[in-house]
Amino acid sequence: MRLKERLRSPWMLPLIALAALLLMADYRPYRQEGVTMTAVEGSAMSGGMTIEILNTTDRPLWNCGDYDRNYRLQRRLGSLWLPMRQAKRPAGEVCAAAPVFYYEKDAPQRFAFKWSEDRRFPFTALEPGFYRLILDFYEDGFEESVFQLAAEFTVE
Repeated sequence: MRLKERLRSPWMLPLIALAALLLMADYRPYRQEGVTMTAVEGSAMSGGMTIEILNTTDRPLWNCGDYDRNYRLQRRLGSLWLPMRQAKRPAGEVCAAAPVFYYEKDAPQRFAFKWSEDRRFPFTALEPGFYRLILDFYEDGFEESVFQLAAEFTVE
């Protein structure tokens, strides 16, 4: 069978779509020993949510909390985590012109993300489904992300 004939086959388009989904999928667990980021119970809605971050390590960590313009949202479809479409990320320094939040040992902090109300955030209201919010974390003296954490949540 020639390549042209194979490409015209009725099963080729679904196969290409499945391959594209698998290539876009993110399989990383986004966990870090001693640091947790969780969705606050009952806070997840289509327009935002509240997360809690707890550092139980001796390392002082930081990020921009709810001012982080580099955060990512992903939606789970079946067993695949797929990125949500978002506006172009701003160029420049990490957390430029935004407050920096430090996470000392055993001092939990909460942040309310409201992506449907605030022009800083690149998402609109979310459809019902299962999502995760991913934030970058840094150590003192580092401008490059040391690790990322995800908080998983359901929008009903």
